[in-house]
Amino acid sequence: MWIILLFIILLVGVYWAYYARAGAWIYRQGNKFEAKLYGLKQTRMTLGGIEHAVWRSADSAKPMLLLVHGFTANHSVWLRFARFFTRDYYVVIPDLAGHGDTGFDQQTDYSITAQAERLVELIKASGHSRAHVVGNSMGGFIAAYLARFHADVCSSVVLIDPAGVKSPEPSPLMTLLSEGVNPFVMESDDDFERFYGMVMARPPYAPGSVHRAIGRQYQARARQYEKIFADYNQPEAYLDDELKTIDCPSLVIWGAQDQLIDVSSVSVWQEGLDCDTHVWADLGHMPMIEAPERTAYAVRHFIQRHR
Repeated sequence: MWIILLFIILLVGVYWAYYARAGAWIYRQGNKFEAKLYGLKQTRMTLGGIEHAVWRSADSAKPMLLLVHGFTANHSVWLRFARFFTRDYYVVIPDLAGHGDTGFDQQTDYSITAQAERLVELIKASGHSRAHVVGNSMGGFIAAYLARFHADVCSSVVLIDPAGVKSPEPSPLMTLLSEGVNPFVMESDDDFERFYGMVMARPPYAPGSVHRAIGRQYQARARQYEKIFADYNQPEAYLDDELKTIDCPSLVIWGAQDQLIDVSSVSVWQEGLDCDTHVWADLGHMPMIEAPERTAYAVRHFIQRHR
């Protein structure tokens, strides 16, 4: 009897191992297919001494649109949003240092300043002097930093649920962090499920195997994310006192159901930037994934006024 039980356990273990492995393959191939479908090609560029993976559309003579992902994310969060821009813009989507196919090194500086400096180099290496910069979460923090300290390279900035200021009201994430729990650092499938439930109010469909594979990737990079989070999440680097000095056309978009950065932060950005604003009641932290067409329409309408 125990032999049969052992055999069953072995079969289940093999099934789950290949289930996650198949999901990882489907996820990679799906991203490659979508990027190609939308006219984006991966290249490698050395920025700040680090070789980056960068996805770019074909015509570099068009106005440049730089899309900057958030902490623990990668270029794939922008693909379905980017398809609405490749006809009229030179779309550039890097995997930031420490993320995606760019890779991680314990000795690298992952602060907002360091990441921003690499993007300045990316803009210039792409043959452009300026770009429209769109950033989500940590990427929004980086975009706002560029608008403040490298205004010469920014035609406009769009900040989608950005980090970078002190929120008047604590989000569920901030509450957990204050209790010594960092949901970005995941040790188990249950940790990933808790995190995933916080990120989006309207997540797109993903097959179960893909969902599990993404969770396993997060778990494999847990120690890396601890280092990156410690480098970038520095309250002394927040921009609250700098916002009024930013003189760059700015748009803020927020999902009111955001559980990572509370929607009350909108008032801080509005007061400091005197910016255009959209707050959408049905969305969470990543509107460009949850409602890519709606988000793209708002961004396109905004940047067309500042070309």
